[in-house]
Amino acid sequence: MHAMCLPLRFFRNDTDGIALQDIVKLYQIIPIDNGIKRGVLEMWKGWNVFLNRKTGIGPSEKPITNHAILDTFMNGNLAHASGKVRRTFETWQKMGPTFTVLQSHFEHIAYQMIERILWLKKINVDVMKALEQTISEP
Repeated sequence: MHAMCLPLRFFRNDTDGIALQDIVKLYQIIPIDNGIKRGVLEMWKGWNVFLNRKTGIGPSEKPITNHAILDTFMNGNLAHASGKVRRTFETWQKMGPTFTVLQSHFEHIAYQMIERILWLKKINVDVMKALEQTISEP
């Protein structure tokens, strides 16, 4: 899991230029079919809805969101493990069986992220072909 998550963080970190939100912004400005633009934007909106969803894990007054799980595992354990996020991860580790559930949920969230990245990869291939045709036409 560790080896897979280190590259995934580039799609979350907005300082590297390949974060999902950067890719979505790029798709909105390049000269491509509006249907593709809408599809990419809808994927992004759906991803954010998924991330902000409460999981039901944790105290009922403050359930943990998918976003919190993703950030805590990626930035509190696997990459840049420091500060508040690291302390949250260490607290979760002491939660016994609940930590195992959180780990499993993190793997599911990472899988969802990979699915979106692979979907964008397929779209990129189609878009590149269309852009090449546009450039090569007189």
